[in-house]
Amino acid sequence: MDFALDEDFKRHLQKWVARVDRGVAYHALELPDGQVIPGFVQPDALRERLVNLGVPGDLTGKRVLDFGAASGWNSFEMERRGAEVVAVDCVRFEELLVAKRAWGSRVDYRISDMEEVSPESVGRFDISLFLGVLIICGIRCWGWSGFAR
Repeated sequence: MDFALDEDFKRHLQKWVARVDRGVAYHALELPDGQVIPGFVQPDALRERLVNLGVPGDLTGKRVLDFGAASGWNSFEMERRGAEVVAVDCVRFEELLVAKRAWGSRVDYRISDMEEVSPESVGRFDISLFLGVLIICGIRCWGWSGFAR
């Protein structure tokens, strides 16, 4: 499917961009004090996606690459499950930094373009999340198998 030609996808993307322009985070983020940073994608939907992907509940001793981390919900969830996490996005998401500080998170957050990230710069991983990125980059991402441990 060519998403660039799909009218429903274009409308969805334009709606999302308008919300981002208004300062709405991509992922809703729950903070330790009970506050929630409002977001486009809600935690229940994010949890369900991880269940559907078969991501284990215990990631102790595993390394996870969250490429296209956006607001960071998946990064924080993987860390909560015991993983060492590297989160990468091509733009800075302030809400990720707010949540990282609030949780005392050790997620290694990097702002970098896809072409600048390599196994030499970030290491190798047991799990790589490219949620949403494959829609944007398509076939170029298939070369990323070199990140596997």
